[in-house]
Amino acid sequence: MLQDCCEYEKNQISIGPWGGQGGTMLDDELNTTIRHMVIGHGLGIDFIQTEYDREGSSVWSEKHGGVGGAKVDKIKLDFPHEYLTTVTGYYGSIKSRDTICILSLTLQTNKQKYGPFGTNKGTYFSFLITGGMIVGFHGSFGWYLDSIGVYLKALTKPYSSKVCFADFSGTHDASSTSEGESNHKFVWLKEAMQAEENNSDEEKNKNGQLNVKMTGT
Repeated sequence: MLQDCCEYEKNQISIGPWGGQGGTMLDDELNTTIRHMVIGHGLGIDFIQTEYDREGSSVWSEKHGGVGGAKVDKIKLDFPHEYLTTVTGYYGSIKSRDTICILSLTLQTNKQKYGPFGTNKGTYFSFLITGGMIVGFHGSFGWYLDSIGVYLKALTKPYSSKVCFADFSGTHDASSTSEGESNHKFVWLKEAMQAEENNSDEEKNKNGQLNVKMTGT
């Protein structure tokens, strides 16, 4: 458990990926949170590399992408007080007839926005679910970052009978912390699935396909 803010549910939601269909699969899951990201970019996103926290230990991912990048930015979060809440960006072809890849990324935390990195052109993507924290990435890569998706976990406040709902607009009084966490998990997953069901096909392409999966932490 992070000392500052949050206890994380075992239920994990996978959203995306957005971007192209090719490349080598990347799958960074079963982490507690994100500490640090390195992004190589120019006309598109050349690579990403992530330092995760895994139950108090620092774990670096492999470099996902190529060796290029006109510029390399390092985003060091104020761990454990700051955490990543959403990722938006664009995907498309860098040149005509090129394969589809991620062209731009913007990172939003509970404290501030980082980016955009890369080039804001092509097809925009985002996701609408709130009340979660990004704990990992999935997708694919080759010479560039071909596609990207995220793993989310729900947030609850520790040692409290007040539970944050998905949009943080209200709280729920629970008779115990464990009951409150259970209620929060149910509400968050239910609202996430309902938001996906209400999306049109066009919105799903932009906002990502939603899959609920159970993982242990």
